[in-house]
Amino acid sequence: MIKFEDRQGANLNRKIFEVEKVERDEAGEIIRIIGTLVRADEPEIEGTPLNAENLSLLVDKYYPIRTTATISASVSGMKNDTLKIEIAEPLSVSITNNYSQYFTVTNSSKSNDEEILLVIEAKQDTVGTETTEHNFTVTLTSKETGVKRGTITYTVYITKNPSEGND
Repeated sequence: MIKFEDRQGANLNRKIFEVEKVERDEAGEIIRIIGTLVRADEPEIEGTPLNAENLSLLVDKYYPIRTTATISASVSGMKNDTLKIEIAEPLSVSITNNYSQYFTVTNSSKSNDEEILLVIEAKQDTVGTETTEHNFTVTLTSKETGVKRGTITYTVYITKNPSEGND
């Protein structure tokens, strides 16, 4: 979680109105004053800004596009799949895969500060002729603060072509 700090200093909330334009009617009476309100306090600590970025981080948003993948373990046609996570801040990725004998999961080199791409690839030595279901987890941690942002559980369905048997 973000650590918020209060703004501290002398004359907090003091403002100065800087006049940019004065509009008058035909008789010379002021009908509108246009200007900008500017802070005139003397902060010692700026505090945490209230903006969209900090609010997004506050609610720990990460968006998995989908949480399932289907990959083929057939010897003749290795197949991989890619899963995408849209993120609101730079995150580090930790993958826990207890089924590495069946498939691998890697963080793609194409991942960046806006999205994480996970590449799942079936291994050729998978046995059986049925579709099997396995889970792996991805833990997301803020690169800036080191705070855990969340864990996503993914399901991988591995299919094997029945005509190939248990090679």
